[in-house]
Amino acid sequence: RTMAAIMAASAKEMAEVPEVGGVIADSMALWSQQPENQALIQRLQAAGVQLEVTGEPPRAVSDRFAGLTFVLSGVFENYSREQLQELIQQHGGKITGSISKKLSYLVAGDNMGPAKREKATTLKVPIISENELLALLPVAE
Repeated sequence: RTMAAIMAASAKEMAEVPEVGGVIADSMALWSQQPENQALIQRLQAAGVQLEVTGEPPRAVSDRFAGLTFVLSGVFENYSREQLQELIQQHGGKITGSISKKLSYLVAGDNMGPAKREKATTLKVPIISENELLALLPVAE
């Protein structure tokens, strides 16, 4: 929740963050170790730039997706990617950026890359549409 935590994190720790894969984690760790970037962060802090998340995280609406992990790929018809991420998280789910055997669902939008589809198929990860994701949600009473 802070820039200091990001700057101190190892590539392995960064890769555990939803939506951060190995390549991005390695790049972030390398970037944060460079003295010129550390100096940049210090200058930003000295200038009063807020580098911490404040406030409480969004509260869960339900636990329907508790224990489930999702990858969103492609362009979606009814919601933006950010809206779908928030929706999944509000129902207890987690978002990641990479396909693995631990993944619960790949939510496929239009123009999804063939590599993700192929890897999900190989690993037998269920591939669902935006509408199928929405159908998994509890019906409002």
